[in-house]
Amino acid sequence: MNTRLIKVEICYEHDVVLSRQRARQVAALIGFNAQDQVRIATAVSEIARNTYRYGGRGKMELFIQRSPKPLLTMVFTDQGPGIADLETILAGKYKSKTGMGVGLVGATRLMDNYRIDTNANGTTVTLEQTLPNGRNELNQEFFKYLTDQLSQQTSQEPFVEIQQQNQELLCAFSELEKRQNELARLNLEILEAKQQLRQQNEELESRVTERTADLKDSLRQMERFCYSIAHDLKAPLRAINGLTRILREDYESAFDAAGKDCTHRIVKAATRMDILIRDLLDFGQLTHVDVLLSSVNLNEGISKAMDYLNSEIVLTKATIEVPTQFPVVLANPVLLHQVLCNIIENALKFVEKGVAPCVKISVLEGNSITENGTVTRTARIQFQDNGIGVAAAYNQRIFKVFERLHGDNSAYEGTGIGLALVQKAMDRMNGFVGVESTLNQGSLFWIELPNG
Repeated sequence: MNTRLIKVEICYEHDVVLSRQRARQVAALIGFNAQDQVRIATAVSEIARNTYRYGGRGKMELFIQRSPKPLLTMVFTDQGPGIADLETILAGKYKSKTGMGVGLVGATRLMDNYRIDTNANGTTVTLEQTLPNGRNELNQEFFKYLTDQLSQQTSQEPFVEIQQQNQELLCAFSELEKRQNELARLNLEILEAKQQLRQQNEELESRVTERTADLKDSLRQMERFCYSIAHDLKAPLRAINGLTRILREDYESAFDAAGKDCTHRIVKAATRMDILIRDLLDFGQLTHVDVLLSSVNLNEGISKAMDYLNSEIVLTKATIEVPTQFPVVLANPVLLHQVLCNIIENALKFVEKGVAPCVKISVLEGNSITENGTVTRTARIQFQDNGIGVAAAYNQRIFKVFERLHGDNSAYEGTGIGLALVQKAMDRMNGFVGVESTLNQGSLFWIELPNG
């Protein structure tokens, strides 16, 4: 339900000023704050001016809407030619030589809601502003109070209205200056905070770099120390192994069954320890030696690995399928030989008892994105076997040092260093290694290197 408060006929220029005055008076009586009073008066002034200038003449009516939501509604009606480019004007894309469209857009932005109906017979502009909080007593007493107050308030001279507008502008500029000063202060605080954050980041990066360098140095010292220990252990271990073999060869007849078993165990343990130390030395050497990369023909690399493992291939009656052509890759020949031998040797070793190993080697060429975002051509060499496979939960774990999934007493001998050595070697050659495997269904190991 709407209740009309006032009506102003807009026929002359000074009626525009009168519309502004009456709108501000109504806004003040209803309880709008000073800022909202200026917003309402300014919006009314702009639309009233358009009504007079482009519509020829018209009227302004102010209503209070009680439901569904309490609103102050301002309705402007004229019998002009209508607004031809309304959508363009409201989008802020149109401006005539007289400035038409600026006031309309500005007025609609000042209000909570607006509605414009226009055609060749005229235009109706409706502006709505939500009543201030606490203004809920929209009863007859309230409307009588408004009517009495409006009847007592007379219109001011245009000069006085201009003074009022200037005062409002000065207040607006003062408020704007305060906000600009506050914004400048906040910007300064943000700049200072950014500078402090940048300094803290630089200090943190410096400390991280320094700590990383210290850790790398400590790691290199530890690796050299472990390498030295492993190297020094080889001599006494060889002595134990050699002396035990002499005992077995020269004095075996003097031993009973228990003695023979002990010497056999000593030789076996010493041999296993020798293999373990050898693998540890190979692994330790990878961490501190310089690795030079060059173009390596994979045909030659695979062929050398097959020759090195020939006795095991013959012994296990293995079948190995090899492509006729391999690409050239960027690698270190020695490390690549270790990688190929370890992967193929595992495929020969980890098969069910009585099953002849079958290894199918294949190559996939593709692209890889480096850390700096460049794209490089790569070659992925795949080794598909018919072995015992690896449970999915252990597909990454098997590349760690001393990770053996079958235990020391299983039928599958090993030190648990082979695949860790493969991982380290691939890292040093800027390559990758991985596995796709299911328990009891074989494994597909692969290595990936840049094309040479």
